[in-house]
Amino acid sequence: MDIQSVQNLIIDGVEINLPACVTWSLQSLFSNESGYTLDGTYHEDRIAQKVKLNYEWPQIFMQQKRKIAQILASKPVHDITYFDVLADTTRTSKFRASDPTIPIIYESASNFSLTFDEN
Repeated sequence: MDIQSVQNLIIDGVEINLPACVTWSLQSLFSNESGYTLDGTYHEDRIAQKVKLNYEWPQIFMQQKRKIAQILASKPVHDITYFDVLADTTRTSKFRASDPTIPIIYESASNFSLTFDEN
């Protein structure tokens, strides 16, 4: 797998051909039974693990931002194709965008980032 295919964002099969800095992270979700007991011992009841992806671009043009925003506005959950560090392969999974924020002033000088949480 080449680095370019790992860096590109693919939303619902639409490839956003803008190399990005991509950060993969793993979140654990715990039940209400997790926490410390009176003796100071920590107990965790992990009910799921979910992937979190963050894409960041140093500079992209407004038309590219608009394309991404239009895709994200079309529905709440999207198929994101990404490189999964644990599986050591590309996979597609359901994600939701975490409050996408798009800088519009000083476009050429502002970073643009998106974070996706696995559904």
